[in-house]
Amino acid sequence: EYSCEKLHGSCVLHNVLLESDLHLEQVVFQDVSDPLTIASGKIPHFTRKLSEKLPGVVDLVINGLEVQTLYIKPEMVHLEAVRNQIKMLEVDDDSDKAYQVMTLDLSSNKLRDVQVLSRFKKLRHLTLDGNQLEHLSMDLFQGMTELRKLSLENNLMHTFDTSRKLQLIKLQSLSLAGNRLIELDVVLWDLPSLKQLDVSKNNLYTFSGSLNQFTALEEAKLSSNYWDCDFLETLTPVEKLKLDEDEPGRCREQNLTTIKNICCTSDPSGFLTTDLKNDYGIYNDKWEELSTLKKSLHEFKQGMEQKLQQIGTLPEDRSLIERIEEMESKQQQLLEHLNDRQDSVAVKEVQELRSIITDHKNTIYSLESKLSNLESQLEEFGERLYDVANVDKFAKFEEIPEKVRNLEKQQSEQATLLNATAVELQNNITDLGKQQFRYHLSTVDLKSKLGLAQGRFSEVNVRLDKLVSQNGKLRKDVDDTSMRVNAMWNMLNEIAEGKEY
Repeated sequence: EYSCEKLHGSCVLHNVLLESDLHLEQVVFQDVSDPLTIASGKIPHFTRKLSEKLPGVVDLVINGLEVQTLYIKPEMVHLEAVRNQIKMLEVDDDSDKAYQVMTLDLSSNKLRDVQVLSRFKKLRHLTLDGNQLEHLSMDLFQGMTELRKLSLENNLMHTFDTSRKLQLIKLQSLSLAGNRLIELDVVLWDLPSLKQLDVSKNNLYTFSGSLNQFTALEEAKLSSNYWDCDFLETLTPVEKLKLDEDEPGRCREQNLTTIKNICCTSDPSGFLTTDLKNDYGIYNDKWEELSTLKKSLHEFKQGMEQKLQQIGTLPEDRSLIERIEEMESKQQQLLEHLNDRQDSVAVKEVQELRSIITDHKNTIYSLESKLSNLESQLEEFGERLYDVANVDKFAKFEEIPEKVRNLEKQQSEQATLLNATAVELQNNITDLGKQQFRYHLSTVDLKSKLGLAQGRFSEVNVRLDKLVSQNGKLRKDVDDTSMRVNAMWNMLNEIAEGKEY
């Protein structure tokens, strides 16, 4: 049985121990009022039944109580459950029942899946810092039209994508700091009220979209990443936007370039170690292919820019439809070329590496078998030696047959070879991981630039469609004018011939 201690207008409970189903069944709360703070104790499972025993509580703080599963009732308005061990969130079974939660802080827990939060349409402040989220989509927050602050700091996220246009007109602060993101695509984000954006302390290389699309943005934190220098060079923030800076010396220590006081690189391989910067190892020829693709993309981009400048001035003997079809054909060829290169790099090289690893494993198994046989022979010979030796056997140690010394030498050589093979295998596995990561970064870069080129291509299509429409209207006007001129000419001829009107 637990009773409230009033503190600054809040109900506070101490030493609440509910470690079993029996405790949850028998517990009684007297004079409990809202807001409620359970300041100490242990509640591994905050269940629906426990929530029902706190019927009037809609403002709850349960920090540091070793909670593992947490049921959130629909009537809850403010909930703080920080520094627990929460792995699972439970919600009401009735999917039509609306949730009233406005503030939710689940920092420093063990959450891996938070899809149930999509039902919390009235959320204004959501904090999920310090959990174990590896992948999350902005689509989760699509219906949270009241959301003002979203913080996902210090998780394990490699990807943070968006599959459709996202509009959160009231969101003012978004933080993705301290994750493992490599790329960030904000093209589909419509956040007209966003004032603060923090993507620092990731592994970010590409940024698809523009900071300028966030018209209310006042502060952007981009430091402690590995940005593509092309992105930073094209970054033209408005006057009111404040950018943070990398720590002094970081760019130099990691052999990175400095642009706008932020570190960047034109070579993704520099992410790994400086000694690998000029050593592409087993992917050497593939990096040449990637370089060729990058050059093709650059030429494609230049060609698109020239076409934009030439609209309206091309010779009349080429129709607009023919020009559109030609550009679509070139784009398709480029996409097929890129896909072919991705398949050849990602599949063939991995298969070759797997074959190498399998060969090394077979070698190790063979060496272990030989070593075992040598040990057996040595033991057998030792037993025979003891059987025939007299009391002076230790004094005659130097007279042991040469076969024993040969066996010991072979055993030593086999052990050395085994160790060397194991080290070589480990190095190959490490190189594989580094090379795959480096290739992924360059592929991400190419996809990003191709996306930009496609965006420009779409703009050309829109402008060409508009030009076609204008040409059609102009032709119609010319035809109408021509008919009127012919009618006037005929009328004048008839007047000249003396006909009356």
